[in-house]
Amino acid sequence: MINDWSQILEKINSTLNEDHQFSSISSVSGGDINDAYHLKTSLQSESVSFFVKTNQASKLSMFAAEASSLKLFNQVQALVTPKPICHGIDNSSSYLVMTYLPLTSRGDQYQLGQAIAQMHKVKANKFGWEIDNTIGATPQYNHQMDNWLEFWITQRYQPQLSLLKEKGRLSNSLNSKMQKLINNLEQYFINHQPSPSLLHGDLWGGNFSFDQNGQPAIYDPALYFGDRETDIAMTELFGGFNQDFYRGYQETYPLADSYKIRKPVYNLYHILNHANLFGSSYAMQAEQMAEKLI
Repeated sequence: MINDWSQILEKINSTLNEDHQFSSISSVSGGDINDAYHLKTSLQSESVSFFVKTNQASKLSMFAAEASSLKLFNQVQALVTPKPICHGIDNSSSYLVMTYLPLTSRGDQYQLGQAIAQMHKVKANKFGWEIDNTIGATPQYNHQMDNWLEFWITQRYQPQLSLLKEKGRLSNSLNSKMQKLINNLEQYFINHQPSPSLLHGDLWGGNFSFDQNGQPAIYDPALYFGDRETDIAMTELFGGFNQDFYRGYQETYPLADSYKIRKPVYNLYHILNHANLFGSSYAMQAEQMAEKLI
């Protein structure tokens, strides 16, 4: 928790080469990983707002990765994303300062689908990313690889299983089913050779909205380059996206018909992560999904 905002304000001013004066600070609800605040300042008699996330000092690398992600997303013209200002450590807390986006739930999901499709058209040479980041509060590894199936197994499934084992949540039954699935996973990728697309990585209903002009906005990324089907699969996991979204996406960048058979392969990753974050009920769900897939 930040008790004295003067050091953060000083960092904002030195980064922007401006002279913001403190006006007010208010807590923002909605997140379960970080504390969030609306910082208001005055600059030459004008009011300016910033969005600030804080956490333990040990989480600085998480904020550094998010800042790098937001810089990359800001290059996608079809989407509105917060602009990172600065990040650092203040006493026992780490922080990330971004531009403040007044958001609304009112907007055109067809346009959102088009925008996500345009984001997915941004490509890289390898799967992964040069920075490891987090999926929720869980470490997410992004070692860059040429082989997508190898990447998915070694950078997605296996780290989640290792963490479950550390926490005592990996039953023999779940482990056995996951190993069988991993050994036969290539059957889901016959005639499917994805290119590395720019992904949000954590695209559920709580991580998109619209700005005051109705433009689609995304935030809280778990960015990497991978099969674009993984983002779309997650939109179907927890809901929040309507048929206009999928129509906008499909008309802009159509998915293969075989996407439907890979969707549970990709969503299993997020259920394993939820088992790590929230406990045994998700571990049971992961086991059921793995059993169906094998």
